Amino acid sequence: MRDPAGRITGLTAAATIWICAVLGIVCELGYSPILVIALGLTVLALCFGRPVERFAERCFKRLRSEPIDKSV
Repeated sequence: MRDPAGRITGLTAAATIWICAVLGIVCELGYSPILVIALGLTVLALCFGRPVERFAERCFKRLRSEPIDKSV
C-alpha cells in the first residue's frame, strides 16, 4: 500500500505474516531445529533491521556526495 506521498507502507507487516505462515508449516512438519533457527533469524531481522538500515543510509549518503549520473 502507498501513502499519499507515494511511499510504500505495511511491507514489514506483510512479510511478518508470510513468515508466520511458513514457520507454522515448518512446525507442523516437525522440523524443530529449522524452526528455532528461522525464528531466531526472524526476531533478529525485526529487532535490528531498522538500525542497520539507518546506519547504511548514513554511510552511503556520506560516500556519495555528487550525483551518480553526471548529466543530472
